[in-house]
Formats: sequence, C-alpha cells, structure tokens
Amino acid sequence: MIINRICILGGSGFVGANLTNRLSQHGYQIRVLTRNRERQRHRLILLPNVDLIEADIHNLEHLKKCFKDYESEE
Repeated sequence: MIINRICILGGSGFVGANLTNRLSQHGYQIRVLTRNRERQRHRLILLPNVDLIEADIHNLEHLKKCFKDYESEE
C-alpha cells in the first residue's frame, strides 16, 4: 500500500507547518485541520497540494466528516 494522502492535526504550529511543507515538497496530498483557517493562510495555503480546513478536532462527528472523503482507495 502506498500512502500519498496525509491528514495532520496541529499542522499549523511550528513543527506541523515545517512537516507539512516538507511533505508537500515530496508530492503528498495533505489535509491540515486547524482551529482558525484564516490565521494560518500566510504559511500553508500557498502550498499547491495542501488543503487547509477549519475544524474542531475535539468533536468526533466533525472529525468523521473531515476524514470521510479522505479515506484511501483500494
């Protein structure tokens, strides 16, 4: 199984943003869930294969919705 899509919680922080940038450079499709999408735009939204999504990571139903269309295809 080849993993080419990754979802990162906390991807807008210092470590997460650097990880997201590095993974993006290697061609991965990345979804970053963040509390405040507009606040993180300057760092992450310019990366071509990164989806920056505003989400409540403490709400299980919201997380399920965010991951629903991101499941791997086999």
